[in-house]
Amino acid sequence: NHDKAEIVLKEVRVFFKPDREEEKNVKRLRRIVSEFLQHPGNDRFSIVVLENDDSGYKLDFPNKTTHFCDELKDGLHKINGVETVEIIHIS
Repeated sequence: NHDKAEIVLKEVRVFFKPDREEEKNVKRLRRIVSEFLQHPGNDRFSIVVLENDDSGYKLDFPNKTTHFCDELKDGLHKINGVETVEIIHIS
């Protein structure tokens, strides 16, 4: 059906800077995922874990979605280690 408006998909990408305490980092990463899942919707999400040398790796969650909103953004920024929250529009 071509009458429906196109849905613009977004990816919410969080940049996370871990500290030296691995156990705390794991808890913070779980908190980030939990925060995403508390806001159901159609937006994808990912976490970029930053290393000390400015490299990093991306954690994708292809089977999970969220809804980007101010409440989600505020909740993410309250988690230690979260540096940036970006929105990427997916075509």
